[in-house]
Amino acid sequence: VNASGLVTIDSVGLSIDSAGVAANITSTTDGAAEDFTIALAGATDSSLILSSTGTGVDALQIATSAGGMDITVAGAAAGEDLDISCNQEINVTSTSDAANAIYLRANAGTSETIKIHADQGSGEASIELTSDAGGVDINAAAGKDVTIDGGQLLLTSAHDVANSIYLRAN
Repeated sequence: VNASGLVTIDSVGLSIDSAGVAANITSTTDGAAEDFTIALAGATDSSLILSSTGTGVDALQIATSAGGMDITVAGAAAGEDLDISCNQEINVTSTSDAANAIYLRANAGTSETIKIHADQGSGEASIELTSDAGGVDINAAAGKDVTIDGGQLLLTSAHDVANSIYLRAN
């Protein structure tokens, strides 16, 4: 189909198949708010699925060359979560030179928590907090505890001055 104007396809079902060559669907905009939408409409137990059986390290890409990216889950029922799982490592990297370059926040009520949990790591650094050039702060609200449970507590300092490890009660 070659067309120089608007093409509308209304159907009960639609299938577009391509085999043996690279394929694309492209919309080129020339003004603001010319959005491109792929939607699954209808309040039914249906899913919009993007799937790839490619074997490259980039078998599925979602990318922007300018602008941001938002992922929003509006469901509030049990199980309507944002789940990210992987059989390999999960790397989150920011190249922003700014405070809060990576920011994890829970902000839904007094029962909320944030948990970092290693199920099977058995090494001394199963969970590690490292800052190569700066410090590490652990802060709690006034009147709340910072609890460290477990085996032996080791505090070491490479700072060679008096009071390099300092405990103070106020």
